[in-house]
Amino acid sequence: MNYLAQIAHNSWMKIYLRILALIFTYSGLIHITNIIGLGQQPWLETPLISCPDKSVIKNFLLQLQLFFFLLLSSLLTPDS
Repeated sequence: MNYLAQIAHNSWMKIYLRILALIFTYSGLIHITNIIGLGQQPWLETPLISCPDKSVIKNFLLQLQLFFFLLLSSLLTPDS
């Protein structure tokens, strides 16, 4: 952990981390404004949300839930 702290004190790394922070902040703000509805197309009017067949959304969310469950269970199980 001390090695990471030493790297962060390099001048080039400070510049790189600030650029990354700006990029992540900008993309996060864009994402939040799209969810709120201040972007070009409100979030609730996107094709996935406004599809007439709600079972498609339900199946997609169940598959997503299963994927994250399998991912977390594989990460949390100790290697034997």
